[in-house]
Amino acid sequence: MVDAGSFMGLSDRFGISGVPATIINGHDKTVGAVPEGQLLAVVRRALAKS
Repeated sequence: MVDAGSFMGLSDRFGISGVPATIINGHDKTVGAVPEGQLLAVVRRALAKS
């Protein structure tokens, strides 16, 4: 977990436009409070790529 306000360089690098933002392995991303199923889909997609 990274505080986007304290680490603006990382926020810019990963294109963080809102919080919470979840980025998995630097690629798969979701922004905002999302339903559990949507977050799970992002995690599964990331796992399928690894």
